[in-house]
Amino acid sequence: MTRWISEVLPGRWQAESPSSPLPHDPFADEHAALLQDPSAYDLLCRKNDLFDDGVATIFGVRQGQAELQAFCFHPGRFTPEEARAWLRERGLEPRHFSVAGWANPD
Repeated sequence: MTRWISEVLPGRWQAESPSSPLPHDPFADEHAALLQDPSAYDLLCRKNDLFDDGVATIFGVRQGQAELQAFCFHPGRFTPEEARAWLRERGLEPRHFSVAGWANPD
């Protein structure tokens, strides 16, 4: 049985960078790849190391259905380039990618 690490209501998150759709608190210390808009979900759930060591998976839950919403990469384990390569190897194209510490978001 999957144990969820944390649950956070999307509406309570605030982005530090006005141009960034990523929430500040959960992702500021990690490289983050946003796959879907977090405001579309009722609940966000995080599971660390589900698909790989150092990669947290964020699921968005809407009307009882869960789907991939984002991936967060531990910066001590992945450089931004390695995180982007990890996504490409799996055929994933993020809507937004943010580097740990909000440095150089693209």
